[in-house]
Amino acid sequence: MVTTEGYVLLKGSKLSEKIAPGMVEKITRLRNKYADRIENNVLIENILFNSPSGASDFVSGNSTPGPSVWKNCKTNMTLKEMENAE
Repeated sequence: MVTTEGYVLLKGSKLSEKIAPGMVEKITRLRNKYADRIENNVLIENILFNSPSGASDFVSGNSTPGPSVWKNCKTNMTLKEMENAE
């Protein structure tokens, strides 16, 4: 969810168990930071991120272009498409 404060990764989001070799340090550090909000690789509380890529990296365990991978489940539009439409 996009807010004025940033990008909210919602409670119930499922995190990938696999972490890409080049992302192990970064993702492990972040997931350890928020360990109290994760149970069995599922968020039990919302987490605020500064960027969509940071949020998508956290979920996928890989380096991702957040604006291109996040989609609105109702419209199937990517965040990038929605931003360009504004």
